[in-house]
Amino acid sequence: EEVIETVSCIKVDEEFNYFGFCDDFGPMSLGSVCQFCRRVEEELNNNDTPVCITTARNVKSLTNAVFLLGSYMLMSLSFDVDAVRKLLEPILRQAIPYTDVSPGKPTFGLKVEDCWGGLLKAKQLAWVSFAANGFDLEQYCHYDSPLNADLHEVV
Repeated sequence: EEVIETVSCIKVDEEFNYFGFCDDFGPMSLGSVCQFCRRVEEELNNNDTPVCITTARNVKSLTNAVFLLGSYMLMSLSFDVDAVRKLLEPILRQAIPYTDVSPGKPTFGLKVEDCWGGLLKAKQLAWVSFAANGFDLEQYCHYDSPLNADLHEVV
């Protein structure tokens, strides 16, 4: 019987954060998705140990963790949204919809699956790639900051 003595841990709440504007709850940024994908790849490629992804015991943290894990499956493993949904369904059932920054009571919820669909479409159209030459994470993080215009291009 094989005994596992060490495990590589990725602690979502300590390494990846969502910064809301008010009381909104949105999906993690494209920069966070890229960082997560690269972090998982680094752990898988540099260690001969299982990789454990942990999160705090609250529904927002769980929602962000399942979003990031599904995003990794789409971007790095080339799964489609249906396959990701089926594999993560037990956890996905516990996720909550994302809300917008509009004042007052939220009028709609954005499901994790919808975010995955948008990310996959962007990948298919070659708008985003996390390959070495495909995404300038440093530049993205620079312009993502409110101190540098909080600039995002919407196509």
